[in-house]
Amino acid sequence: MCTSLRILAHDGTPVIGRTMEFPSLLDAALSVVPRGIALASVAAGAGPGLSWQTVHGLVGVNAFASIAAEGPIGLTDGVNEHGLYGALLYMPGFCDFGDTTDAPEDAQLIPTHVIAYALSTCTSVAQVREALAKVRVCNWVDSPVPLTVHFRFDDASGAGVVVEWQDGEMVVHDNPIGVMTNAPYFDWHITNLRNYINLQAANPAGASINGVTLDPLGVGEGMRGLPGDATPPGRFVRAAAYTATVTLSADGPHAENSMLHVINNFDLVPGFAVSDARTHETDQTQWSTISNLRDATYSLRTHGDVTFRKLALSDLDFTGTAVTTHPLPGAAGFPSWTL
Repeated sequence: MCTSLRILAHDGTPVIGRTMEFPSLLDAALSVVPRGIALASVAAGAGPGLSWQTVHGLVGVNAFASIAAEGPIGLTDGVNEHGLYGALLYMPGFCDFGDTTDAPEDAQLIPTHVIAYALSTCTSVAQVREALAKVRVCNWVDSPVPLTVHFRFDDASGAGVVVEWQDGEMVVHDNPIGVMTNAPYFDWHITNLRNYINLQAANPAGASINGVTLDPLGVGEGMRGLPGDATPPGRFVRAAAYTATVTLSADGPHAENSMLHVINNFDLVPGFAVSDARTHETDQTQWSTISNLRDATYSLRTHGDVTFRKLALSDLDFTGTAVTTHPLPGAAGFPSWTL
């Protein structure tokens, strides 16, 4: 259960917010991937897969350390030094990578390596389209959990796409509204928005019945009927409503602040969404990220430390010889306020 959305500043800066939900932390860590190093994936049969040389430096959260293959590059989202952003979101029951036995093993790529591959070799959404058309994303037979996912990619120009696999074929959708959640397919979510075209930010006018005046009880009546549940369709509609109505910020830093308040509406507290009544396994927001694509910054907070910590990629050294990892912020109390 994840929610991802984009807002644009008045100067055109795209800012992407993303929440990451899962029952456990997955041994997550921040990965810094330098330029000019060799990376590799695995094929469907667990043999060697695609290998490539990184061209661009990037950062992102490696969420799959305990099931890692070929190093800490199993990224759930990340951004590169040119402002290209990528994110992986869970899609159970709908993702179908198809049979890859007809594809050369050295062209195969497991889902958890797609973001590292795209961000380390591309600078734009157009380049991502070309790069993914040359590889075959495959099921990973050694994975202990089903990696049924789909992806979003956005760049500093404001262009964005959603990449999915239907009946074994890769399908790329333009994403002008900038919203993405989980199952089902992206085009279904867009169609479903037509059920909510009555929603509006402005309060409706009052009504009169037999001389009795009925005025709105308060601000917000125009959004009556907006889904408040945690389901993927409900969150998609809610995210679309926020992105359609949020007041334009002047520039990227101000849009980051707006995004902070927007994604607070998708913070899932432990206990609200129990995925299995037998085990009482409950999803919760493990971390959230905010990416400013024009300034190439990446901000992150965790469930235990709700203060966003910001990285400017221009300040990082991408000349290393290997991927480095760094612990995510842990538990932290509220800062003291001295009067």
